[in-house]
Amino acid sequence: MPDEYDGIILGTGHNSLVLQAYMARSGLRVLAVDRAPAPGGGLATIENPRVPGFRHNTHSFFHRALTSMPWYRDLELERHGARYIEPELNVALIFRDGRSLEWWTNFEKTAESFGEFSQRDAATLRRWVEEFRPIVERILIPEAQSPPLPPEQRQELLGRSRLGRRLLEVAALSPDYARSTCGLGDLAILFRRSWPGGTWPKCAWAVPPTWRRP
Repeated sequence: MPDEYDGIILGTGHNSLVLQAYMARSGLRVLAVDRAPAPGGGLATIENPRVPGFRHNTHSFFHRALTSMPWYRDLELERHGARYIEPELNVALIFRDGRSLEWWTNFEKTAESFGEFSQRDAATLRRWVEEFRPIVERILIPEAQSPPLPPEQRQELLGRSRLGRRLLEVAALSPDYARSTCGLGDLAILFRRSWPGGTWPKCAWAVPPTWRRP
């Protein structure tokens, strides 16, 4: 093992591995160390010892638009044999009465699932998706693929456009106020009854990138 390195990375989670790959591609000698026996961090699938044959992710679960990320393209993972499979049903929230609220890559299926609980909330979801689709496409996706800006500079740039001002307005809302603004009242009540003390996501983030296409 060499005695000198251009960089030493503590931890071998997926972010560390991406950093190490970029540095190595630049010709740097890099060492990544971790106390775990295998690299990857939370990006791992293991068998549940209590349920033989059932495998699950220990931590990694939010992968929307992963293949659109710059590092996925820059590191040419598919050329090296990686094949990312995204299930059509991304997330399911199962209630105690056996019903489930489902998020699909197909937005129409998602809206139909919302409609099984509340037609009013399904209509509100459609309205918010239509409003936030251009914000996702023109602001959030480009931001995710660019170096981060200082908060003050980002706020000043967003304030120059109607879409940017709307994003700032919604991002400043508290979760409770955001729910009332979104109009997702029926589902919020159902969620509170099913999980006392639970939290409901801000409606601004109810428009994942996978819904950005009609």
